[in-house]
Amino acid sequence: MTGYKRKISNYLIQEFDRLQQGGDDLKKRHDRFSEYINRIVEDPLNTDYIKDALDQYRAAPYKTGQYRIFFEIIDENVDFDSTKDNDKKISGKFIHFVWLNNENCKHESSKGEHDPCYREFKNLKSNNQIEQFVRPLLPKGYVVGGVFGKSPALYPKYYDVNGVAQSQATVTLSDENDLGFSVYKIEGLASIPDSKSREYELLKNILEDAQRNGVQIEWEIISGWCHLTSPLKFNVTQISC
Repeated sequence: MTGYKRKISNYLIQEFDRLQQGGDDLKKRHDRFSEYINRIVEDPLNTDYIKDALDQYRAAPYKTGQYRIFFEIIDENVDFDSTKDNDKKISGKFIHFVWLNNENCKHESSKGEHDPCYREFKNLKSNNQIEQFVRPLLPKGYVVGGVFGKSPALYPKYYDVNGVAQSQATVTLSDENDLGFSVYKIEGLASIPDSKSREYELLKNILEDAQRNGVQIEWEIISGWCHLTSPLKFNVTQISC
């Protein structure tokens, strides 16, 4: 099924990072995370996801029968008013992924209403600890998916005032160092339409972001690899190799 955008809660983003940086078992669960998210997005109205006593929330099995991803379906009219020019919010329908149980509250169907997984979710919900849906604003300016020093891959983009991406890049951890999350490299950078000024603007923001987070950046422009260290002073119009 198409037409649904996805929104991931802050809790799930943090849990995703925890799994990614954990031991072998946690990393295996992390590797399957995106697969199950995509499966839900393809058919969010699957009646198997509807559970008693969850109100508007639904739950889908994740990896094994012991884990569940909890989400809600957001109608296109929720928290959106196209008559307000100052509300630059993204329209459309969303799937809001809110929670994933961990190894401390595994799903145990044999325990019925005392199942640790559903009991924990209900407790969080009763205490207003489940993140409420807020329709995201249209992106503007420099937006980066991930955090330097914490995320193994980042996907920076630069948006115009209408929320349209003008340039984008892929930045990953360098595999030629053993310094943890301290050295990254730019795998690719492009603009839409092709424009060197847009690419340089994005590159400038990436380098400044890296500098603020105390990491090193490598990138390749025509003549080979350039290696920069932080703190970095530069004039973006003079960037060359």
